[in-house]
Amino acid sequence: QTATTELVVPADPGDFSTSERRIQHPGCLWLPDSAAKTAEALEDMGREHLPIIILANWRGFSGGLRDLFEGVLQAGSGIVEGLRKYPAPVFVYIPRGAELRGGAWVVLDKQINEHGNIQILMDPSARGGILEPEGTAEIRFKKTAIREWMERDGADEKEYPKYRAGALRFCDSHDRAEALLAQQVIDGVVDLADARDFFTKKLEELLG
Repeated sequence: QTATTELVVPADPGDFSTSERRIQHPGCLWLPDSAAKTAEALEDMGREHLPIIILANWRGFSGGLRDLFEGVLQAGSGIVEGLRKYPAPVFVYIPRGAELRGGAWVVLDKQINEHGNIQILMDPSARGGILEPEGTAEIRFKKTAIREWMERDGADEKEYPKYRAGALRFCDSHDRAEALLAQQVIDGVVDLADARDFFTKKLEELLG
């Protein structure tokens, strides 16, 4: 689910002290219920040795106190365990415009599976990495480092936004499919327009 959703919890008709609650759930996150369903699906499909394709567009796991109380960490560990021992091929595909970040990037690591069954593929426009460019830039390009860079170039203070934007573009370039493929973090770059044919051929090879 990429859009923000709202969970409506009705008041208990038998308890006059309760009232209706509305809980906002941001998109592109593994919530306790969706993470638990993912872990359950992996377990069920693994019993039948079915190959699976995961269309990945997650920025991580939800981390609120309510989510922790409702077992998001336990559900996440269930996903890891399911992928670790999954007996059939697993294709993780990050489609056009999608991102795989945070704990979701860690969980869907191709090295997790003990049989080497996981392959990660990306559309050229997709992004992947634990931190988003803004977070990476905060660590690698602090304000003092950017200003030192500007001083070496003899740049005026008003040029700071341009240098900051350059730092973000540099960090973003490391999250692109070509860079991740060169580092052997992913297994291939597949344009979304070619994805149907690509996965059809892959599954035919596996099942035929």
